[in-house]
Amino acid sequence: MQAILYGLGVFGFYLSLYVAVILYIPSRVTTIPFRALMLGAAFISFTYFLQKGRRFYKGKLWVALVVFWVFYGIQVIFEPVELLMKSKKEYFLYAYGICGIPMLAYFFEFSRGRGRTAWLFMAGSALLTGFCSMVLYGGASAVWRVKGGDFIGDFVAIGPLHLSYLGSALVVLGMYSLFVRESFNSTTVRLAVSGLLSLMGLYLIALGASKGPVLAVLVTVACYGGARVRGAFDILRLFGGVVAMAVVACVALLMADSMGSALVSRFEELLNFRETYTFGGFGIERFFIYQMAFDQFLENPFLGNGLFVHEVLGHPHNFILEAYMTTGIFGGTAFLVYFCTCVVRAIKLMRHLPEVSWVSFLFFHYAVYGQLSSSMMANNYFWYTSAMVIGVYEFSGLRTRRGNMPIQVRRGG
Repeated sequence: MQAILYGLGVFGFYLSLYVAVILYIPSRVTTIPFRALMLGAAFISFTYFLQKGRRFYKGKLWVALVVFWVFYGIQVIFEPVELLMKSKKEYFLYAYGICGIPMLAYFFEFSRGRGRTAWLFMAGSALLTGFCSMVLYGGASAVWRVKGGDFIGDFVAIGPLHLSYLGSALVVLGMYSLFVRESFNSTTVRLAVSGLLSLMGLYLIALGASKGPVLAVLVTVACYGGARVRGAFDILRLFGGVVAMAVVACVALLMADSMGSALVSRFEELLNFRETYTFGGFGIERFFIYQMAFDQFLENPFLGNGLFVHEVLGHPHNFILEAYMTTGIFGGTAFLVYFCTCVVRAIKLMRHLPEVSWVSFLFFHYAVYGQLSSSMMANNYFWYTSAMVIGVYEFSGLRTRRGNMPIQVRRGG
């Protein structure tokens, strides 16, 4: 059951959306029942695991989580209706029904055996989702960002940004399979899965042509490379990883260029930074949004000041800024403590327990996603993967092991 929750939490929404695409019906017909399924599965799993005596995370991070979500709820309650983009009911459903409550199911005891099963289910879900994405959207290149940045506008279509981040999630899992020998017993299977995930992911990144997913992949791989360095030999391995990423980058650019993707031209803007800063582009406008969000936070720093940036009618596209702007100094600091603790523990998992570090790969990927795009109440992937990191770390033996000395693991391949 836990393994299924892991796979569905990351890729289930896409699969439910693709059912609507295949049937050509409004996506809400399938996605809303899926959201309800995840919420129900969280309740059922929580009850089942407690009855089975499975251990549950009871650490100090609960204080940070409770403080943040309480202040978030206070902001929703007292925010004037005329300043909301959705109804208050929808805000509560998204924040707690999609993010806050389902993430509880990931705080339960997670043994290495269950971790192995969960990884296999996650890899299978990723391959299935990637295949469906290419089949259903591979022919959309004539009207998407591949040819200039247009959105299909279909009532069952997935946005280019979401498609790009789906692609980067596949690449991240592909990199995990490539770098971590413990991911599969067979080297042939490991390399085959890595190649399939990476190629499908690169294609989707080129199709969506968003810059953030590229950065999400680079940051995740950089974190893994830094976490694994202990001696001279590891430096050589890190160099090999850099070469591998350079090859992946070249393949991505060649693929994007052959598709006529706007991704290439977007990165070319870096060569003309002065014009980019003057006229916008490459995300430069985000810095102005960040400034607006910070100014809005200063207007009411104790309780928060709005669920979105009023001047642009949008979210700050940065979780830390959004947390402070929305929940004030107390809720924002609570979120920052939770976020930083997850980062530290994700790195420790990468360093000492690579066989289950795929949860760290996914966490860093969606953490970058949260720092560049989306909103806190909509990006359930960040909340799920952060809870995965806490749950795996808590029951892996790392927390109680003095000095977090390396744990010996079986070498596959």
